Amino acid sequence: MENGKKYLRRIMLVAMAFLLCTVCSMETKSAKAASRPTVRVTKRTKKEATIKISKSKATGYQVYLSASKHGSYKLLMATRTQYYKITGLKANKTYYVKVRGYRTRGYRISRGKYSKAVKINIYKKAAKKSTKKTTTTTNTTTESLTEATTAALNSINTERQNRGLTALTSDAALCKAADTRAQELAQSFGHTRPDGREFQTVLEDASYDCEYATEDIYTGTTNLEEVLTKAMTDVNRAENIFSSEVKKIAVGYCYNEATATGYWAILITE
Repeated sequence: MENGKKYLRRIMLVAMAFLLCTVCSMETKSAKAASRPTVRVTKRTKKEATIKISKSKATGYQVYLSASKHGSYKLLMATRTQYYKITGLKANKTYYVKVRGYRTRGYRISRGKYSKAVKINIYKKAAKKSTKKTTTTTNTTTESLTEATTAALNSINTERQNRGLTALTSDAALCKAADTRAQELAQSFGHTRPDGREFQTVLEDASYDCEYATEDIYTGTTNLEEVLTKAMTDVNRAENIFSSEVKKIAVGYCYNEATATGYWAILITE
């Protein structure tokens, strides 16, 4: 009986030691690295710039600033929100910003990869336009818009007005870029162009200048109303259309007779 008690005691000690090792291993396990974020500049004033960081599973983000793209970057601050305001800038100076996410586990911290460096342009005061010039520009633009873009502007601006947002506009250059992307989608459906470049390069090819652009793509329907319904009701897509930061939109369409399928590209810019 005495030997049996000693044997049982040994088993309990071994089990407790194993459990303790397991707990220690869990406590010292490093936090999983955060995914690589993306960042864009949403607003620039004389002394400030506001950036928006893409959503991810990071605990927070570290924001870095530099006076040159490949220069030395200085850590400004860590933030746990998507938007961050950079202060103390000079109006006539260009800056570059990049961020990286971090995740915490207990007292340990794991940092992810840096985002691509994004340019903060010099501050430019908006030029005042006379009423006469504005009217002329509007008439010219309206005549050169595609039918799909005109219909989209009517539907989207009605909803934006209900939400207290300013109306979106468009122009011929942006419409042409959207049509190009729709034709490319019929060849390769995705945000990467058939030549391997990202969708934003379609704007660069057209010498279209903008701070940032987003793209929504659709297929499987030839009905614009269905596309707009999805665009305005899907949470992630609607965030782009109903943002107070965006100013222009264009809709491109391509019909593939071989597959009897429609392809749609919606470009939204600041």
